[in-house]
Amino acid sequence: MAAMPEEDHQRLLGLQHRLNARLSPRRIDTERLQPPAAPTFQDLVHVAQLIKLSWPAGKSLVPSDALASVIDSHASHLHAALRTPRPRSSSRFSMLWAAPDNSAQCGALLVTAEEVLHSANDPAQLRAAIRPLARFAVEHAPGGACRSFFNRPGFSPTLARAMVRRAHGFHTAGPREYANLRVASRDCRFTAEEVPSHLPQSWYDQYFADFADGVPHCNLYTVRHLRRAASLKLVEMAQGGSWVQCAQALDIPESRARSALTKLRGQFGESDLWKRFEDITEQLARHLDGLPQRVNYANRRRALASWQLPRADWSALIEGLPQGRRLTARYGTALGTVLIWTEATQSDYLLCPLLQHLRRDGTGPAHLTDELSRFLAPASQDRTRQALLQRIAQYATTAEALCTRTRASTSD
Repeated sequence: MAAMPEEDHQRLLGLQHRLNARLSPRRIDTERLQPPAAPTFQDLVHVAQLIKLSWPAGKSLVPSDALASVIDSHASHLHAALRTPRPRSSSRFSMLWAAPDNSAQCGALLVTAEEVLHSANDPAQLRAAIRPLARFAVEHAPGGACRSFFNRPGFSPTLARAMVRRAHGFHTAGPREYANLRVASRDCRFTAEEVPSHLPQSWYDQYFADFADGVPHCNLYTVRHLRRAASLKLVEMAQGGSWVQCAQALDIPESRARSALTKLRGQFGESDLWKRFEDITEQLARHLDGLPQRVNYANRRRALASWQLPRADWSALIEGLPQGRRLTARYGTALGTVLIWTEATQSDYLLCPLLQHLRRDGTGPAHLTDELSRFLAPASQDRTRQALLQRIAQYATTAEALCTRTRASTSD
């Protein structure tokens, strides 16, 4: 301490005063009232430990060369000890998590961690500082030490978001990822259950239509993939998890979610389109946050999973339409069932439980699927299809009543 420059002495004394104030009973009571996403006192300790675990990757973050030398005298000794062969023991890594006995070393780590966390109000800036440390630690530190650190509970959402590995716009889903870092990627007022599994056309038109114009070789399949990927991203924002877990929350088969993301990766290439995709989804998320009322689409999917359109209701829907008899003779009420399920749940019609049942039953819904695609593709909508779709949309406004009746009949 005596040989330390006066400027660094002042840094450490200032830190001591701030810590004393932060640890006072009144300050602790105030911190309990802070939103959970705010950096916590424990984050200060976690960042200091990450600096040790990833040393010397964080050397440029240290406020001065003198303080960096102090940290190096501590961290280099620890890493040398970790590289020394010894019997396997979980306690081997405890030396990484204990505070240094030397007050200068402890202070240098904490003041550096505090400097890093000053950027917590800017998630991009905080991630730019934290993520390289996490990546360096995974690539260079002992695997056991990384598991010991990244699997521990207590990371705030702010810090977890800064450390988690992401690829192509989403939290990565590989088996080597640390699941407790995949927290909700933003603070949302809407929930995952209030996200439709296939972005509604009106939302897509307002937020993504112009974006799609800049996607190379954009086609109808690109639109479908974008609508599915945007819903996956909204769920990640609301509840966290990998894209696989987000697909499960939306009742989307993993294979279809994987296919959509793979196709988009191929079209986006190495451009900035993923960043733009995230920015646009953020705009949509803000819109959802501000809605005075939101629909619980998960409830609708559950309630309508085995629902089928009554024949009398179908007859009323097709009354006066030129192709009504043909549609009834060929598909019964199945066409109406799928169209209403699609409209009420805002899901991809291909995922309708009735179509899945027909596939499992071996009856083959190929003709029905072709008819549905003609109904739902704007280029194929003649007057009859447009009229029926308008009636379907009106009928689907009774979806809440349908769900209530379905739940009541299930419980009887």
